[in-house]
Amino acid sequence: MNVASRLCAALLFATALPLGAAENTEPLELRVCTGDDESYPWHFNDRPGLAVLLMRRVELRVNGLFRIEPKPWKRCLLELVSGQVDAAYKASYSAERAADGVTYPMLGAQPDLDKRLLTESYSLFRRKGSAVQWDGRALKVNGPVGAQTGFSVAAQLRQLGATVDEGNRKTDGNLQKLLNGWVVAVALQTQEGDAQLQQNPEFAAAIERVQPPLVEKPYFLVFSKAYYARRPDQAQLIWSTIAQVRESADYRRLVEQFK
Repeated sequence: MNVASRLCAALLFATALPLGAAENTEPLELRVCTGDDESYPWHFNDRPGLAVLLMRRVELRVNGLFRIEPKPWKRCLLELVSGQVDAAYKASYSAERAADGVTYPMLGAQPDLDKRLLTESYSLFRRKGSAVQWDGRALKVNGPVGAQTGFSVAAQLRQLGATVDEGNRKTDGNLQKLLNGWVVAVALQTQEGDAQLQQNPEFAAAIERVQPPLVEKPYFLVFSKAYYARRPDQAQLIWSTIAQVRESADYRRLVEQFK
């Protein structure tokens, strides 16, 4: 067989392969940072939470190799902006973060809610008998409100006129400050705050959640500006796969049964 015939045969063989078989099959590597604070049911220090279980399902579908490392959330954001990590979760949308180089899935000028990792609410927690009030529009407090360090709810509290104490990044640490009277309320992710009250009789005896929630927010896997500039197609693939996995029967069943 001459050279021309060999080339022709090779071309015919390649075109007969299934789509993607002739392409690079190296795993899609991703350095991922996630917050290390426990957040029921999404993240735990002693077992996988729902967020990492979702991400591992995405990893399998995209032939990925996700190196997921828990760190303080503020550090995750700093490393994301500097390009030391490729991606981070779970991040609510912030125009300030986007301006700093954090890349969200967008639909026009707004984040694409279909590509969200999860949806979560924040609520106020106050001491029982406290005068702290929230009616869904106006916040009435007579002292500082605690929030976890680096969490975006702090900006909303300031917009509502509150003085915000962001000196502690732990959920239980903020509840302890409330118990000690150092703040008059704390703003926490609702499910994690409820879980802390259920687990700690001292908190449950003295603290209650205020209705309605402060806000409900979508949370995303976000990419560094550098990674998205290099690999926009891979980033879009991962976001699309997150949406598919989140709505899959397998993952929905996992959420329903999770404790």
